[in-house]
Amino acid sequence: YHFDSLSLLNVYCEVITDKLKEQLERLTDSVKEKSAELKGSLEDKVESLLSKSSYKAEDVITFLEKKLAALKEANAKLQK
Repeated sequence: YHFDSLSLLNVYCEVITDKLKEQLERLTDSVKEKSAELKGSLEDKVESLLSKSSYKAEDVITFLEKKLAALKEANAKLQK
C-alpha cells in the first residue's frame, strides 16, 4: 500500500470526525435522559405539594401564578 500525506490526513480526519459524532450522540442521549429525570422530579414535587396542601388549593394556585408571572417577566428581559 502506498499512502501519501494527504490520504493519511483524510483518514485521520474521518476517524476523528466519527469519534466526535459518537461522543456528541452519547452526550445528547445523556442530556435527554437527565432532562427527563428533572422534568419527572419537578412534576412529582408539584404533585406532592398539591396533594399535601389540597385544603389550601387557592393559596397554592395564587403562589404558582405569582411564580409563573415572575418567570415570564424574567424570560421577557432575557429575550430583549
